[in-house]
Amino acid sequence: MIIAEQLEERVAEARQFRPVALVEQFARSIKKETDFENERANIERFRKQFEAEPGLHLPRTWPEFSTRRALTMEFIDGCKVTDQAQMEAWGVDCKVVAQLGTKLVMAAVFEHGFFHADPHPGNFFVLPDGRLALIDFGMMGSLDRERVDEMLAFLAAILLADPEMLVTQLMDLGLIGDSVDVRALRTEIHELLSRYYGMEIGALDIGIFITEVFETIIRYDVRMPSDLLLVGKSVSTMEGIARQIQPDFNPMVELRPYLVRLYARRALDPSAYSRRVWRVAHDWWGLARSLPNDVRGLARRVRDGEIVININDNGQAERLVRVERQVNRVIVGAACFLSWGLFSVLVPEAAKAGFFSFTTFWAFVLAVNGTWTGGLLAFSLLRSREL
Repeated sequence: MIIAEQLEERVAEARQFRPVALVEQFARSIKKETDFENERANIERFRKQFEAEPGLHLPRTWPEFSTRRALTMEFIDGCKVTDQAQMEAWGVDCKVVAQLGTKLVMAAVFEHGFFHADPHPGNFFVLPDGRLALIDFGMMGSLDRERVDEMLAFLAAILLADPEMLVTQLMDLGLIGDSVDVRALRTEIHELLSRYYGMEIGALDIGIFITEVFETIIRYDVRMPSDLLLVGKSVSTMEGIARQIQPDFNPMVELRPYLVRLYARRALDPSAYSRRVWRVAHDWWGLARSLPNDVRGLARRVRDGEIVININDNGQAERLVRVERQVNRVIVGAACFLSWGLFSVLVPEAAKAGFFSFTTFWAFVLAVNGTWTGGLLAFSLLRSREL
């Protein structure tokens, strides 16, 4: 930790890699990996999320014979995933194994948000019946739904070779600071993606591809979240395994349509919008509750002379009126958006409850309010012909 602190303090080039945070994360990972109760819980959680997948086998565990220092689990009687000779002797199709492994890694990351963070060949086994077996669940990655959506957008931008979408996503994540030359970053990413996008798809090494994208981004002092780097490592490692066991296997053929389809489905999910509506409403409610106290405290500091306000009106009054008008429009627009968002959430429930119901009444009130505020906003914009 001392070395990491010194690096972060004295070496400017090392700061973007956040050595202190990396050491802290490594320490947490080591602590989790040596806790076998944690590993057993990871196995059971992973088993539950893939219980409908017949091609995956997870080792059984015995909790009554397991502790934090000992894990009792089933012996996996199979061969390493890279043992092609044994798989051929069993009549197992290596390409099917490669496809299954890629599918499982992608589904674990982007559908469940809980994935194996150390998918090297020694942790993947193939059983005589062709099923894939995983071991060593000490190091796992966990993502919330919002982070999964962000990563889907990030990887979709890479696979679609869309530098504008990629840079916009980095901005939305709050990873690009004021000192970053956004135009130069966008240009360099465009050149990199164009070079790979025009390459024969069979010659593309997705591990090197993702690594170069990350290196380009980091070179511009964009601090990548550790979980995003962990996902990149997991995906690229699985791609390397798939190529090793089946040289003509093309992961891009599998990844591109899957990720784009999943991204489109998540982007168009009405429940995602309803969650955003509730989140915005919660933020506004928190602001409304704290604003009186904040204003009172500010007024007290002005009265006591802690804050001195100098006013020099050089056309400020007119600008303040314009700003006030814009703020009012933002509030009216937010009310319109919130009303229609809540209306879209209540409509299915109202249809089930019937016309004469409390839910239908509130859906009607929200529709009227959304129409009124939307009309008021449109009239205001048309009247002034400016935002």
